[in-house]
Amino acid sequence: MSRDERMILDLLLDRYERSRHYREPGASRRAVFLRFDRATLPDYWDERRGERRLELNQAVRNLAREGLIELRLSRYSREEVERVDLVLERLDEAYRRAGRTPRRAREAQLAAVAEAWAERWAESGDWRHTFAARVAGAVHAGEPLPARLTPDDGPLLGELCRVLDKLGPAGLADEEPRRLFSQRVLGNSKRLEAIQGRLLRVLREFCPEPLPEDDREALAELGIVENPQHVLVAGPLVIGGLDIGSTGSDVGLSAPFVKRCTVTAVEADRVITVENLTSFHQLVSVLPPRTVAVYLGGYPGPLRRRFLEKLSAVRPLAFSHWGDIDLGGFRIFVHLRGHTGLPIAPLLMDVETYRQYRSAGMPFDERYGRRLAALLDQPAYAPFWPVIRAMLADGLRVEQEAIPAEMVGGP
Repeated sequence: MSRDERMILDLLLDRYERSRHYREPGASRRAVFLRFDRATLPDYWDERRGERRLELNQAVRNLAREGLIELRLSRYSREEVERVDLVLERLDEAYRRAGRTPRRAREAQLAAVAEAWAERWAESGDWRHTFAARVAGAVHAGEPLPARLTPDDGPLLGELCRVLDKLGPAGLADEEPRRLFSQRVLGNSKRLEAIQGRLLRVLREFCPEPLPEDDREALAELGIVENPQHVLVAGPLVIGGLDIGSTGSDVGLSAPFVKRCTVTAVEADRVITVENLTSFHQLVSVLPPRTVAVYLGGYPGPLRRRFLEKLSAVRPLAFSHWGDIDLGGFRIFVHLRGHTGLPIAPLLMDVETYRQYRSAGMPFDERYGRRLAALLDQPAYAPFWPVIRAMLADGLRVEQEAIPAEMVGGP
């Protein structure tokens, strides 16, 4: 079969699979056809490429001779095709000649994959079970598939479910580099990168915990990181025999070290988590007495949360978070407090600080403003409601770097 013959059959089979004939066999008498017009087949009408019309004419004549289509010529010229109709009685042969698996078979494969994983996750009853069961249900009901899946995505769904199975309902317990995770779960170190957009679509549609908008941060929140991570920390504490306070600087702690070692002393009264790296370094250079500073780098993954929990287990400490006065900064704060269970308070993210530094503010658009205003309906963001109202009135947001670290002050 020539490329043009396969192309014409594919176009007709696409139309069949979207038609009432497919959804309700025998319920329609309308033909499934492809009109040869300038919108559908512009090459056919390109006067500079007369040979192209001859090639397409030959292709449709070949298909008509095989009984796969009915050919209708123009009433004005016997050399112009008006349209071709798919012969529905020869559907099986049309699929075979096109080298294409029938949609029902593709849907059956997709449903089988979904049902197998739904059964596996049935006992847990978490959102992963909901996702798999909804895919299977949508296939059987002929409804649109969730997460923009298509009937061709049976193999992809299997890969996505293998990843979700390893992540669990709330992500990995420990951070793992993306390529190592991909090799371990999918047998290919680069495969996760290829499907991560589809994975995150499923997660954002079904996972009850909101994920960061940035894909890299979203994966890190689940414990999948680009490379081995370090916790940057400064202040008077001793962990695993390492006296960080005596260095007079910040120190990077590796994931295995944080996981293995015990915090043996914290000669501080408070811990400040810092969203951005520049502000963290500025704070370290003017670090107030009896203060520990921890760099978050956006949404905190399992490694940083574990470290904060180890600090809190040593002695009572006042926890505060310093971040951008913007939508992302507020979300990171709420996420941090919700995932650690620590009584964390916002620092330099209030309406007074905003008004003091709004001259350095950056404007935001209407869409951003709507998303910001939506936080006024969520009780978790109540600490920020006064500053959010001021931001909406001005149309401005203030990044953390605009605020001097000296503003942090003492306890």
